[in-house]
Amino acid sequence: MNRKGLILGILAFLIICMESSILHRIEIYGIVPNLSLCLVVSSALLLGSGTGGRLGLFIGLVQDLMFMRIIGFFTLVFFLVGYIAGMFKNRFDQNNLLLSVMITALFDFAFCLICYLFLHYLQGRIQVSFYLTRRILPELVYTTIASIPVYLLTRWLCWLSDRREEKKRRLEENAAMPAEAGGADI
Repeated sequence: MNRKGLILGILAFLIICMESSILHRIEIYGIVPNLSLCLVVSSALLLGSGTGGRLGLFIGLVQDLMFMRIIGFFTLVFFLVGYIAGMFKNRFDQNNLLLSVMITALFDFAFCLICYLFLHYLQGRIQVSFYLTRRILPELVYTTIASIPVYLLTRWLCWLSDRREEKKRRLEENAAMPAEAGGADI
């Protein structure tokens, strides 16, 4: 496992712990921001579909184990969100914060609609306007605001990891260079 994957895994674990405990103290009308979704989309935008999909799979599986009776719903949804969001990586300027926030808002809206469809609508709770105005839109606003620090933190951690890998690579090149030069004199 590479350093970025380990860092993102630890960050995902911390975010899931925060979502299930601390964030309920700052909920607004029973709504908490979906930081897990923010992390999956941010990592997918920065590192691509593979990393976004794997992280989504991990986060979804943990959330299924913690909150659902059936394993697989959140696993599949978070995996698809991470994989599809990763497709924007090459069409996306990583320094453009506004674009990352807009993409996160788009995926949060889609995530909420999918959750409503499968967890409420198909069970006979058909109050679409109620769910839209009381759950989806407030969560969309809250998650969009929360996506800013999550994206900045993820980008900073990826930058630190890249910087350490570059420094390690340079040290290895410098250590190998005198051995090659010394061998040529013999």
